[in-house]
Amino acid sequence: MEALNAEGIVEVLAANWDQEVTQSLAPVLLFWTADWCSTCRLMRPVIEEIAATGHRVLLADVEKSRGLAEKNGVYAVPTMDIFTPGVREPVRYLGTVRKAELLAALVRASRQVVPAKAEVPDDL
Repeated sequence: MEALNAEGIVEVLAANWDQEVTQSLAPVLLFWTADWCSTCRLMRPVIEEIAATGHRVLLADVEKSRGLAEKNGVYAVPTMDIFTPGVREPVRYLGTVRKAELLAALVRASRQVVPAKAEVPDDL
C-alpha cells in the first residue's frame, strides 16, 4: 500500500485489493492506468485534484495488475471505477471525464453508503 504522491493516491495490487477496495467503508475512485497511455497522463491531474478534495482515490496500473484488470473487465485505459460499499457493480467511466462529473458521482456514491449500526448499551 504505497502512496504515489502528496495527494495520497494509493496503488492497488492483488495483495491489497481486499483491504483497499472490497473492505472499504467509503466509496473509492479507482483509476486504471498505464505508463504508455497518453490520455491517462491527461487525466492524472484531474484524479490528483479529486484526491486533494479528501475523496479516497486509488490507482491500478494495468501492466502491473493484468489479472485484476481482466477480473474487473478493464480492457481500455483510462478507466475510472467508483466502488460503493454494499453495491455489487462499480460505476464506470472510460476515457476523458470532467472532474465535476467524477466528483458528482462520488457524492452520489457517498449518499448510498449505509452507516454502520451504532451499538446501544443494554441498560437503555
